[in-house]
Amino acid sequence: CELFLQTVLQNLVGKTELGENIKILLQGMNLALCSEAHSELYTAVFDTISDLSNISVADMKFVLQLTTETTRLVILRREKRSNKRGTRLLFDENDFKELREKM
Repeated sequence: CELFLQTVLQNLVGKTELGENIKILLQGMNLALCSEAHSELYTAVFDTISDLSNISVADMKFVLQLTTETTRLVILRREKRSNKRGTRLLFDENDFKELREKM
């Protein structure tokens, strides 16, 4: 996660709009896991995206969908952990794909 978030952040430097390569990277990542494991870096990526001067409405909708999906996944993950009475349950890739398909 950290490497992908750093790559996205580096690719945003000097940009004024959200490029296709960045969108592809973001779509392929488990952002819920990344946001929990590297919250500061995750926040920096989305802060940088929100500061892009020429971001399109479509790209803003895309970013909103990603952040909404991430929030839902994080909540689901926390619920799973609390249901297991404190034992840590990782949010696996199948859960990530299932929720994505529902959206």
